[in-house]
Amino acid sequence: MVRVPWRRGPSPEEADRLVAVAEELTMLNGPGPGANQAAVRAVDAARRLAVQGDRADRGRLLRALGRLGVNLAMGRTPEDARPIVDEVVTLARELIAETGPDDPVRAEAVIRLVQSAQIVESAGGRARGRDMVAEALAAAPPAGRGRAAVLAALVQNRLVDQEERIAQGQPVDGTETMRLAVELVDAARAVAREEEGSAVYDLAEALSFLGRAAVVVGRPDLTGAAWAEQVSILMSFDGGGAQARFAQATEAIAALGKAYPQVEVVIPGPDAWRRTPSFAGRWDEADAVPVDGLADLDGRLDRAIAMSRGGARLSEAEALLDRLVADATVAETAARGTPEHAEFQRVLARALWRLGQVRHAAGRPSAALQPARLSVAFATARLDRLTAGTNQEEPGGGTPVRHPGVDGGTAGGGPAEIVAGDEAGGTVAGGAAPKRPGGRETDGVAASRRGAEATGAARAQALEHLIVYLCDAGEIAVAAGHPDERVTLLTEAIRRGEHAGEEPVRRAVGTALHNLANAHAATLSRGTRPPPLMAETTALADRARTLRAALATEADPLTVWEYANTLVMCVGVAALDQRWADGVAHLSEVAPLLARLGPAAAEMTERAGMHAQLMRMAAPQTVEQARAAGRWPY
Repeated sequence: MVRVPWRRGPSPEEADRLVAVAEELTMLNGPGPGANQAAVRAVDAARRLAVQGDRADRGRLLRALGRLGVNLAMGRTPEDARPIVDEVVTLARELIAETGPDDPVRAEAVIRLVQSAQIVESAGGRARGRDMVAEALAAAPPAGRGRAAVLAALVQNRLVDQEERIAQGQPVDGTETMRLAVELVDAARAVAREEEGSAVYDLAEALSFLGRAAVVVGRPDLTGAAWAEQVSILMSFDGGGAQARFAQATEAIAALGKAYPQVEVVIPGPDAWRRTPSFAGRWDEADAVPVDGLADLDGRLDRAIAMSRGGARLSEAEALLDRLVADATVAETAARGTPEHAEFQRVLARALWRLGQVRHAAGRPSAALQPARLSVAFATARLDRLTAGTNQEEPGGGTPVRHPGVDGGTAGGGPAEIVAGDEAGGTVAGGAAPKRPGGRETDGVAASRRGAEATGAARAQALEHLIVYLCDAGEIAVAAGHPDERVTLLTEAIRRGEHAGEEPVRRAVGTALHNLANAHAATLSRGTRPPPLMAETTALADRARTLRAALATEADPLTVWEYANTLVMCVGVAALDQRWADGVAHLSEVAPLLARLGPAAAEMTERAGMHAQLMRMAAPQTVEQARAAGRWPY
């Protein structure tokens, strides 16, 4: 039985004191029975206060729950902490939505969201944990405890990734990790100088991370300085937990001395952390290995795409893509303000898009939705950047590669198309190699002309990619339970590209038109048939059919497949509107195409046969007229 020292309910001051006790006991002795009991008491007190709904009291409850969740995860297993962690995540998100960046409750919510992300990842949910850290980063204040907590999680994740690569014998560029670690120590030091107490212990942990990051960039001298300062801080803390960390730190310094005997490590006094200047003054990024270049990022993405094809190695591909997205994010940030920025936006958007595709193919559309949305955001930013840099109204050039797949079916119009291809990609089931422009400048005029052509080609490619990502994000959104979002995304895809003249862009628009008509047909087939929606669906299907008819060519069987797929969908749309003559005409037109496509069109052939049976029953006279004219192949 838990005893409480109050009769009329706890005061805010008492709730704060109980949480502080739980945190101090955990820091000194680890997550043992005493610390856990203190955390339970803190939660009980804070929960009583939070009943009234005051934001500050809900923040107190969040802090207490967060402490209890961390203790359970550390002292037992992450699974034991799951109910508490779920409550923490829900409450943290609510408070983030309600507060501004300067609200201390927002900082507390960010901290607890980060801690929950680390618990989730330790339980095997790496992708979800990393997504939660990204969510916390977006909500973090520019300074203070919340910012320090997010930086700590980012640095720790990057260190884990780097150490995995090193263990696999892969090259590692630790420049950005080191930069983030320096920023982390500065943030943690500022908080420690203001709050002291447990914040000083957090500074010691930040210094530990910086030391590990410094080794990778070839600066063992900074490793020694960081770990020496860490040891000097831990010397001032009593208790089993702090002393265990002290022992680990001293062992690490001893190992550093053996590996780098030239590095002299001097332990400063216990209050040195107050006066130590920023490591930024001792860390010269110009001497470090540059961040990942475009060629490296593109090559890694090509390998991840190849691994994802066929669906047999999706988990491995996802792990590669997770790391690639992190590195591409760093590279994109570093390239801002440079002429190459749009290209780094391209590779980041492409990596996010493929990550969403892989998660969707693995049966996790909810986890796929965030990277899919982000792919649209970065692709939009790239297109806007390229558009702002030219006077042309319409893009030119492009990369004629498109690889649609099929994702399920609907009662009204057949399957929606998942476009899963770009200049070096393909669907999860297959793909093709890119076609890249080449050439050599011969004089100033030719160079100028090619520069304009390259700019136009880049804009066309950017537009094509954006429409592809909008289409794919729409299909992921509906699979994740957001059908209205699919309509919004597809509508935007059509608006962006409907006036473009380049074939790759037109093909992407054809997919958007097909998918939106298909989405509306699914709504109509469920019995909701308002006349405006029926008319809009018919118009969309006709536009898709006309566009794909113009693009279909025997030289590219995929364009014939796309046209046939839209024709079969148009049959279903005509049937919904009881336009039997149009349905018969579409069936007559698609039959020879299906015969030429053979097994690749097996699913479409089956749907066409079902539509033909419906036509014979609903409009026998129209069918007989077509048969008599030699236009009825069924």
